[in-house]
Amino acid sequence: MSKLLTNSFIYTVLAIFEKGLVFFMMPIYTAYLSPADFGSYSLVLAINAFLILLYTFSLENGLGKFYYDFKADEEKVRELFGTIFTTVLLISFIFTLLFYFFYNDLFNVFSNNDDLHHNLKIGLACIAFYPAYSILKRMYQVKQESKKFGFLSFLYTLLLIMMNLVCIILLNLKSEGLLFGLLFTNIVFFSYSIFNFYKSNGFYYNFEILKTVLKYSLPLFPHSVSNIVTTMCDRIFVGYFLTLTAVGLYSVASQISMIFSVLIGSFTMAYGPFFFEKMKGSATDKTEIIKIAHTVVPIFCLFGIGFSLFSKEIVMLMATDAYLEAYNYAMILIFVFVFQSVYIFTAGPLLINSTTRYAAISIFAALLNIFLNYILIPIYGIYGAAVATLIQKIIAVILYSYLGYKSTDKLEFNFRYLILLPVLSFVIVFTLSPLLNQQALYISISAKVLIILFCTVILLLTNSYIYIFSKKFYFNIRKKIK
Repeated sequence: MSKLLTNSFIYTVLAIFEKGLVFFMMPIYTAYLSPADFGSYSLVLAINAFLILLYTFSLENGLGKFYYDFKADEEKVRELFGTIFTTVLLISFIFTLLFYFFYNDLFNVFSNNDDLHHNLKIGLACIAFYPAYSILKRMYQVKQESKKFGFLSFLYTLLLIMMNLVCIILLNLKSEGLLFGLLFTNIVFFSYSIFNFYKSNGFYYNFEILKTVLKYSLPLFPHSVSNIVTTMCDRIFVGYFLTLTAVGLYSVASQISMIFSVLIGSFTMAYGPFFFEKMKGSATDKTEIIKIAHTVVPIFCLFGIGFSLFSKEIVMLMATDAYLEAYNYAMILIFVFVFQSVYIFTAGPLLINSTTRYAAISIFAALLNIFLNYILIPIYGIYGAAVATLIQKIIAVILYSYLGYKSTDKLEFNFRYLILLPVLSFVIVFTLSPLLNQQALYISISAKVLIILFCTVILLLTNSYIYIFSKKFYFNIRKKIK
């Protein structure tokens, strides 16, 4: 638990720094970019998120599993890292050539917008240089070297923000400037990653290891696609059915919800290696996972209530009036990440036991998300995109939980509690928010604070794990202060 909390703390601080800089930039983005400009940039990033999956074939997922299988053999570990890193470089080179060669055929659907069509070319160059840096970071993560991971991410974010400022303020390049800033940053860290990796690890390549990792990783490829579909395809449908302005508003709503995702993502990064390590241990180790789940999910629900209630004030603080309506969609998208906190725990046993079933759920979830977006966006507009994403997440979490419990590596979670608690949190927010947001600002804020305090007290009184954790946390902090 100590290692998990330490790594989670480092990832959280890093994520807060990264997202903090992003939100520091949001007032600048909204001041220098119209919703249509910001929508064009966001749409390119969404398309890139799909394409970049092809550059790795989910090989990075194999690092987390096979590192602990080979950990006792240093030579095997070097072969594992070297094989995956070199393979990703080769795949990146091949797909970059293919995408540029068939560019007009692949992206003809966007040819009616010259600026967007031009921005997509820059976006393709951006993703060509990203995978090497991504794999190097993944290597640090699976080895639980959170400080190296954090320092590298810190430098990347800092350079990216600096380049964005130069491009959109000094050079006045609009959405194109944000992409040029990303391209320059990726080239710098691509060069660093290659130099650093081969200097510290040497060149190793083992086709047998590659086949083993691919056998494990390829069934997870649909899951990776599903994650991107959940987070990005809604923007593509909004751009297709509505306007780039609508994409800009929805993207700001997504950015607001990302404040909450910082907590989820940081914990997930620390929990992944911890989970694989504990699942190889005793029954007591597995019991620790259950206790952590019954502690962490309610805490994330409480944070979800808080962020969702205050989404309007956050948008008012971080964006211009042209983007204000984005808070309506942010309230819904925040709960996508609340349900994600349940998935972190309940899907784990299935990931070990059957990547085929895991992939099957991911494929179903991706298709469901596409179907819901296609049906709901033309009818309900931007609301349809947010609701489609939330419905897809809830159904996927239920399926992951059910099959995870049926697997041979099952953990005895209280599934009814873990799933119904986020539902109850959602009902609380969307019952009270319409009334609260109609009040004067100071009345609205005061009432929201009281609701959060009330929910906190209820959790402390009804959840013994949270009560004990809070009590120990308080005494540890008090001891360190003294």
